Amino acid sequence: MKTDEAREILCTMTFVDAKDPEGVQPPRIRPHRHSYIPLKPELPLNARNLVKLAQATPPWASCIAICTKGRQFYVCGLFDQEIHHRNALNREGSSRFLRPGLFQLEVTGVGSLAIYDDRKLIATLNQNAVVRTFHDVLNAGPVAKILRRFSKDLQGEIHDLLAGQMPPQTIDAYWGQDARDLIAETLSRILLNIRRLRHGGAILLTPSERFDDLNVKYQLDYYKAERVIAQHIASSTLSFFTAETIQNEYLDREDIDEMPILLHLDDSVTLADVEDTTLAQLGCVNFISSLAGVDGLILISPGLTVRGFGVEITGKHDPAKVFVAGDTNASRARLKRIDLDQFGTRHRSMMRYCDKYKASVGFVVSQDGDVRAMTKLPVGLVMWENIQLQEVDLELNDPSDNKSSATTRA
Repeated sequence: MKTDEAREILCTMTFVDAKDPEGVQPPRIRPHRHSYIPLKPELPLNARNLVKLAQATPPWASCIAICTKGRQFYVCGLFDQEIHHRNALNREGSSRFLRPGLFQLEVTGVGSLAIYDDRKLIATLNQNAVVRTFHDVLNAGPVAKILRRFSKDLQGEIHDLLAGQMPPQTIDAYWGQDARDLIAETLSRILLNIRRLRHGGAILLTPSERFDDLNVKYQLDYYKAERVIAQHIASSTLSFFTAETIQNEYLDREDIDEMPILLHLDDSVTLADVEDTTLAQLGCVNFISSLAGVDGLILISPGLTVRGFGVEITGKHDPAKVFVAGDTNASRARLKRIDLDQFGTRHRSMMRYCDKYKASVGFVVSQDGDVRAMTKLPVGLVMWENIQLQEVDLELNDPSDNKSSATTRA
């Protein structure tokens, strides 16, 4: 609850063994692996010291090492290279090592904490509420089903990009990352970026080409995100096909001594194309999420085309029934009916639109960082809280996911 000269406290602490803070090291230490830097002298862990130290140790840069001596906690040092974990957590394509320490505690906002065991999210604490179940709505359940329709327009474009470069009958067999998965990942990254703005915001995905009940203050047609997704899938598919051709027809055969230089060139070019589209995706995500800086929602149509921002919903008819889902699939037995009046203008207007226009999905990001999704189902308007966006493993799965593993895609 403390601040330092009006700056909020955001930091990550990892609890280490006082006798061996670094822990077990691998035989080969790569340059971007985290390093332990002892702090001299060690500081008692209290609010005053943490408030000051947190300003020099933001979560994207470093991690504060905490140890115990007797019954007292101390700040004994710092770990660097935290940026790689943060990028991987937010789906920015970075590789990461095991996190240092026994477990990690992140201060994510005023009165908000997240507890991790390496990449496993144990629980979060927000406004005195402990949350241990998170809903992976972008990859499972009714919302994910609607997103599949948004990806259909890309299938033909991907085939066109691969035509003439691969045998037609093998395109689907070598299909790389599915368009649906990449759209879900892109949406996750956009919502995470909006959450980092701490301004609040909203995204409306609608299959309608009309702007009924919408006042679009800034109208545009931004197609690049969907085109980059199609190019990325085509490039990764072609790269996999080329690499397998080299392996099967040349590297695994003893009767062939030489490989065509053009085939090697194709392998290099496709790898470069994958890297280029990955960088382009990063640019698209940041461009789209920045539009949330203006009051109003971001309007997106199928394929992930941005049609406008600063959009106001003008519909005035409240939904007859509003429910909070207790699981990803919005099972009827786990729906809880709620009162619309407990929500602010941003949530209520999104509920009105999604209730009236079926197959539309709304995402609302609160200033405090909560992200909610909503859409119309036969039972009424259904909203999901505690949306899982980051790439983490979960301590407890959503019971409706029917997964045997504790790993949940976000």
